[in-house]
Amino acid sequence: MRKRGHRLLALGLAALLAFQTPVTVAAENEVQTETVAEEGQETQQVQETEPPSEEQENLPEGQAQENTEYTENNSENEDREQTSYTWKYAPDIGWQLWSVDENNEESLCSPGVYALEDGIYYIKIYRVQEEDPDGEEVWQPVLAKGSAEITEETPVISEQNTEGKLAAGTYYYFYELDDTKENAHPEQGRYLTDTWVHPGEDPTVWYFANADGLLENPQNHAGPMQNEEGYFYLDAQGKSQAGTFEVDGIRYTYDGNGNRYQIRDGWQKENETWYYIENGSPVTGWKQIQRSWYYLDPADGSMKTGFFQDSSGTLYYTDAAGRMLSGNGWKQIRGNWYWVQPSGAIARGWKQNRGTWYYLDAESGAMHTGWYQVNGVWYYSDGSGAMMANGWLRHGGSWYYLTNSGSMHTGWLNQGGTWYYLNPQNGAMQIGWSKIGGNWYYFDGSGRMQSGGWLRLGNVWYYLTDSGAMYTGWICLNRTWYCLDPTSGAMQTGWYQIHGTWYYSNGSGAMQTGWLAQSGSWYYLNPNGAALTGWQVIGGTWYYFYPNCSMAANTWIDNYYVNSNGAWVDSTVVMPDTLYNYRFPTTATKKGLQVKDGMVDDAASLGVKHAVINIVLNSAAAGSGIEYVYEGKTYYMNTTYIHELDRQIKELHNNGMVITAVIVLQWDYQKQDLILPGARTYGYNLYGWNTVETEGRKHLEAICSFLARRYTAPDMGVVNWVCGNEVNAWKDYHYCGNISFDQYMEYYAQAYQVLYNSVKHAYTNGRIYMSIDHTWTYNRRANCYTSKAVLDCFAQLMKTKGIPDWMIAFHPYPSPELQSDFWNKTLNVIDSENSPIITMANLSYFTDYVKKNYGEGRRIILSECGFTSVSNGNEKQDVQAAAIAYGYYLAEANDMVDSFVVHRQVDHSVETAQGFYLGLWTCKPGALETAYTKKQAYDVFKYMDTRYYMTYTRFAFPLIQKTSWEQAVPGFNPAKFT
Repeated sequence: MRKRGHRLLALGLAALLAFQTPVTVAAENEVQTETVAEEGQETQQVQETEPPSEEQENLPEGQAQENTEYTENNSENEDREQTSYTWKYAPDIGWQLWSVDENNEESLCSPGVYALEDGIYYIKIYRVQEEDPDGEEVWQPVLAKGSAEITEETPVISEQNTEGKLAAGTYYYFYELDDTKENAHPEQGRYLTDTWVHPGEDPTVWYFANADGLLENPQNHAGPMQNEEGYFYLDAQGKSQAGTFEVDGIRYTYDGNGNRYQIRDGWQKENETWYYIENGSPVTGWKQIQRSWYYLDPADGSMKTGFFQDSSGTLYYTDAAGRMLSGNGWKQIRGNWYWVQPSGAIARGWKQNRGTWYYLDAESGAMHTGWYQVNGVWYYSDGSGAMMANGWLRHGGSWYYLTNSGSMHTGWLNQGGTWYYLNPQNGAMQIGWSKIGGNWYYFDGSGRMQSGGWLRLGNVWYYLTDSGAMYTGWICLNRTWYCLDPTSGAMQTGWYQIHGTWYYSNGSGAMQTGWLAQSGSWYYLNPNGAALTGWQVIGGTWYYFYPNCSMAANTWIDNYYVNSNGAWVDSTVVMPDTLYNYRFPTTATKKGLQVKDGMVDDAASLGVKHAVINIVLNSAAAGSGIEYVYEGKTYYMNTTYIHELDRQIKELHNNGMVITAVIVLQWDYQKQDLILPGARTYGYNLYGWNTVETEGRKHLEAICSFLARRYTAPDMGVVNWVCGNEVNAWKDYHYCGNISFDQYMEYYAQAYQVLYNSVKHAYTNGRIYMSIDHTWTYNRRANCYTSKAVLDCFAQLMKTKGIPDWMIAFHPYPSPELQSDFWNKTLNVIDSENSPIITMANLSYFTDYVKKNYGEGRRIILSECGFTSVSNGNEKQDVQAAAIAYGYYLAEANDMVDSFVVHRQVDHSVETAQGFYLGLWTCKPGALETAYTKKQAYDVFKYMDTRYYMTYTRFAFPLIQKTSWEQAVPGFNPAKFT
């Protein structure tokens, strides 16, 4: 193929145009070449694809050999004589042009425009297959018909072997095939000029080929067009449109296929819309035709039907045929009534007819019925549209009042001396209570306001002033005081509190004064009705009234004893006057341990700050031994047991440990008087205390008094006292027999009160704890109450008994208990104050609950924290050690917790038989609880609150999936240890 810029004689454009004969043809967008195939040969179609510019310049590799020869011959013989051309048909490609040189050698012509003797032809390149055997795309030059874009680089080659140029642009090439001729081939080739052509396959798209043969921009020819095929109306893309268009002031309908029709005068329907034509143009505005008026849209002449406003804004109605509705009166249209004036205008707004007022909608003109609003005022019209006025109206179950003008009344209304109130929002007459201007009023079933005296509604009394306003607060009637609730106005009966002071009114509402007996307790109300609290002198005698106002009886109050009548008894025989008042001790950290007797030195070596021991009441009591006089009676304490306690407690105290004593009661056949009567059955771990029988209660009080006086002494230092153990597990650890929950809790509260009174008399700052375990809102077994239910009930009982400073001993075991990795939460451990189980993982939700409901002064000790070193038969010493460290740091960061106490110093064989290996030491084989070897947890426990804490605890990070204690524990403060 010849390169661009090869020296050739240029043919002028005029010479090329000499071949042209303008003809109008249907164009093909994708070039189609047609031929008459030989007999049995299918007609082939070749699709035009514009190749890259390089491919237009050089045939790709894989081209036929003769093409290559043609290129070489042309480049070597620039001055040869005229070359001849011939057409050949390739079945799979189409018509191809071949050049024949002086040696009769044929070469395939390359793409371009060829000016031959019989016409001009356009050869383009065509991809005949995706790839040849060598993997290359195969392209062939082929004769094209239809529109083709010519660039400035497209060559024009003549039979004289010269090159020229066409102006750049799109041309439409055409040729003929004479099937009647022998050896038919393309002839009379040309590009079309001064005619309309189809640039692509769509026969509805037209482009104009100008005198130079260039296809012009269709935007320049948008609008009406006429050619040999008919009349068309083209859009900006040259596409023929179907529809009605105005041409030179005359409307025509085009079908898009070359036909158009002039629209005649009179009614014409286009696209389901009617127009009225005069002189070829649509009429607009009002038009009278055969005594009927029609309205034709001023914008497009379309006939209006239904409701509409004309250019003056007047409302009219025309029927489906466009005829204006007229008359002078009511007309019903589509179920609504309208007032039509003689001019046909639809009336709007207020309309009076024969003395009756009607309201016609301001927008639609439809007559209103029922409620409607005009200029912010409500009116009501009956079913005929007549406006109602001057009286009561019942509608939808409510009453309304309409004024003389028909407007709905709101607010206060006086009718014949009776007051009514109409709701300001909806006008409905009020019945029952209604708050108006900050005061409450009551209206009976007829809407009449009540006033001036007592009003009874159900079982509640109210007092209404002469103005009808409900009275609140204190009121004195006939020298009797009554209290009306400041919020509801209800007359108070029974106990009620005002500004922190309690009062009592009898069933008639009369406020009481003086002595009052209620529910087995005595109260005293001063002349103003206020119930007294604290120490009070009444009739020359001292009495003590708890914060709940009940009188104390048969108990000690601040080192003073009050008898069964509540009177203070000045006696030193009943209870000795020894009372300790030293400061409650503090410690550097919260690390604690239930210290095994005989291993105090080991505990001291471990740096224990808080020590827990158990004291068994029935072991402390004896038939002979240490004498103790309580309320005039001598009781005896077990000398051996007490001396063992003396030694153990003093050792712990001398090593600087804060001591907690857990007070429990076990089975003892000889001392059943200490056990509740209904629980005296052998076989339970711990038992409820006998507070119901006088002798049994006195015996318990004597033991607790003895223990408190002896061990709260400054040289002993037992400052924390726990009443019982996990009392929510009623059958396992506080058996009271088969009784109700409320009775069970009352018995426990009484036992707590016995211990509380004993400790507080001996040591003012002593702390007494109730005990619960981790089953917070979930009953894991039938013999267990939820800790939350026990705690909440206990708190209420303490309030009743006047004990404000009760504390909590909590046991946050993991769940399940045989898996120490509490940080891997199970389904019953959730981040909520209603979690089924509370472990160290969600302890903060428990402490937050306590703080929120019972105050931050409610101190908590974690008096039993156990983590096993064996799980499912596998040694897990690292997990146990990690759990102890992690749990301890969580406790240190919790401001409600005072101590974190590890349950076992040494594994106990009874517990290991059940899978619980809770100690810091292993147990010697065959022994009950003898230290044998130290576990990994030993050193972790020892150093976790020292400056070496990271050395011994960093192993835990991969286990708990954290990178630091700061990340694991919110509020962790390393400075406390370093």
